[in-house]
Amino acid sequence: MGQVFLALVWHQHQPYYKDLVTGQSSLPWVRLHGIKDYVGMAALLAEVPELRQTINFTPSLLVQIEDYLKGGSDRFLDATKIPADGLNEADAKFILDHFFMANWQNMIHVHPRYGELLAKRSPGRKSVDRVWKRFTADELRDLQVWASLAWFHPTVIERDKELAGLIAKGSNYTEADKAVVIAKQMELLGSIVPVHRQLQEAGQLELTTTPFYHPILPLLWDIRLANVALPRMIVPQLRSSFRGDVAVQVGRAVECHRERFGRPPKGMWPSEGSVCAQIIPTLAAAGIQWIATDEEILGLSTGVYFDRDPSNDVLSPDKLYQPYRIQADGAEINAMFRDHLISDLIGFKYQWMPPGDAVGDLIGRLDRIRHKQPNRDHLVTVILDGENAWEGYPNCGVEFLRGLYRAMVSQPWLRTVRVSDYLEERPPTSRIEHLFAGSWISHNFATWVGHQEKNLGWEYLDRTRSFLERETAKQKAAGSDGLAAAWEELYIAEGSDWFWWYGDDHFSGNDEEFDRLFREHLKNVYRLAGAEPPDFLNNAIIKVGRPAVYTSPKTFLTVKLDGRATSYFEWASAGHYGHARDSGTMQKASGNILSDVYFGFDQETFYMRFDLAQSPAEHGAPSPETRLERRGLATPVDRRQLWAGLELTVSFARGTDAELVLSGLGEEHPTMTLVRPSQTPARKTLDSIRLDQILELAVKFEDLGVKPDDETEFAVEVSREGATIQRAPENTVIALKVPTPDFERQMWQV
Repeated sequence: MGQVFLALVWHQHQPYYKDLVTGQSSLPWVRLHGIKDYVGMAALLAEVPELRQTINFTPSLLVQIEDYLKGGSDRFLDATKIPADGLNEADAKFILDHFFMANWQNMIHVHPRYGELLAKRSPGRKSVDRVWKRFTADELRDLQVWASLAWFHPTVIERDKELAGLIAKGSNYTEADKAVVIAKQMELLGSIVPVHRQLQEAGQLELTTTPFYHPILPLLWDIRLANVALPRMIVPQLRSSFRGDVAVQVGRAVECHRERFGRPPKGMWPSEGSVCAQIIPTLAAAGIQWIATDEEILGLSTGVYFDRDPSNDVLSPDKLYQPYRIQADGAEINAMFRDHLISDLIGFKYQWMPPGDAVGDLIGRLDRIRHKQPNRDHLVTVILDGENAWEGYPNCGVEFLRGLYRAMVSQPWLRTVRVSDYLEERPPTSRIEHLFAGSWISHNFATWVGHQEKNLGWEYLDRTRSFLERETAKQKAAGSDGLAAAWEELYIAEGSDWFWWYGDDHFSGNDEEFDRLFREHLKNVYRLAGAEPPDFLNNAIIKVGRPAVYTSPKTFLTVKLDGRATSYFEWASAGHYGHARDSGTMQKASGNILSDVYFGFDQETFYMRFDLAQSPAEHGAPSPETRLERRGLATPVDRRQLWAGLELTVSFARGTDAELVLSGLGEEHPTMTLVRPSQTPARKTLDSIRLDQILELAVKFEDLGVKPDDETEFAVEVSREGATIQRAPENTVIALKVPTPDFERQMWQV
């Protein structure tokens, strides 16, 4: 029987937060992910010497790590260094507004003192103006410490007695304790490049790169390539050509990598897996031997649709699980195509499962691949973010990754490989003549262009580049060329991350700061060229504040419980939570079980509505509907089967301890059980639940144990076989005030 070769690639990336004119970095993510994910992932790999894998570092991340080692800082670190008894009002408010930016469940509440401070701050319910005076200097100092201490990777804590002691201490920190935490961060940042280089030299790790500031290369080459996948998309008409910048971003990335790791990279993860045939000659000329992107790009390049069976295994594994040779304009390069589902399971779904079950599921999927075609070998490529995913895992995913790595090297039929090693041993035998232009996200570029805000960002960038081209021509004519720093700011502004946060598809909690920083980079182009930035760069691209994770009810509801959206007006004035608005930092390409939760009330009754996401198949539910829709067929499918095996729990807090447990979903008569541990009897089965196209329920406020004007809050968990697979909202709760009879009149006055 054949073997499975696993090419596991972790992508480590941060946008460029530093303002080259002021020298200030506005956000702390390079530093915080540095002490957590970049050191932690390397440490876990080193624990299993037999393991082979690939880590991709973006140059924009590497140079920012170095900046900290040269004395650089960020606004958050500066606020941490201020003695707590010397904080002024502005500093205290900044800390209270920004020092809880972590996964509440896995990084804050696991530390009692940090959780206590979060409860006192009560974000989303109490303004900072209302609470800041209530915090003592000792509490603010504890918060300064915990906002960094909680980010140290568990493997660091395991081997550092001083940090472990600070975690055990828990509270009443001193300024000396804080100084230790700051010093340890710099020490760890300084170890990142040497440790990865050591693993490279030991033969465990292949290190690869990405275009320098993480631009979407096909859009730089020709923004009209966005219309390959989406012909009707409106793209801006650019006056300037960015085509020459492709070679700059690629060539400088290769050189940056060689300087830090001692050898040029053989492989490249193009930003967001974004590829097109036109960039292949540039990559090959820079010495890049292989690239990687998504399975959907392979399907559209070869005409093979990678359908999956009821277990979500690829039906044509021989087509997906192999490398390819790409030809374009006389140049050739190797290409790997990642298994989209397995990559997303690690990134978004295994966090909800017990680690042993998640490991067993992944190993089982790999084993089934070889059994589908037992007489051949398969190369399975898994590529995903190596940093953000772990905040969703308990203990930063250590138990999952340790179990996974040990399981991988213990299977005689499974061999982990560095990509370049595999390609040298087994060069591709299949070729791609026409590479489809797209990214790993839905095989298109809609994440970075097409929306009004995204297009406006491109127009700002285009106008600024046109200015810089004119100024460069003037200086060259005068015999000088002093605009290198201005061009650097322009290359920074070409990064994909700024466009990611524009539009209505992603929300970070810092969108306005990303907008400001993008425009500041463009302003710096003018300043560094000796000109005044034009007024248009003072105009925010994000016109209004981002919508909250949820909206609140506006009027009383009149709901007919029938499991159907009877009319638009039935739920139009309800409160609404949509997972697309949630504050996760990664694109959830697989979606979620629930796409939307609606909630509202009349004077006596609380109502909820739950809508399924479009692609429940990717979470293990039967999926004929999804596959038929992808093929353009119109065969009706009973949506009840898509709910089968799921259980929903609505947990209330503040003023009540009620839980609504919804089970038997997918059956003819699902059940809703009201659980009130403080009441006798503790459980009560209610009949006010209906499931058809949507799931609707009603429960009396009296049964929940709350009365008019009471404040409560709730969250929803979706589970299958006891394992939580989605929480809504992800990192917070939905606050609710039980209405009084004059609720509608009060809302009208507001």
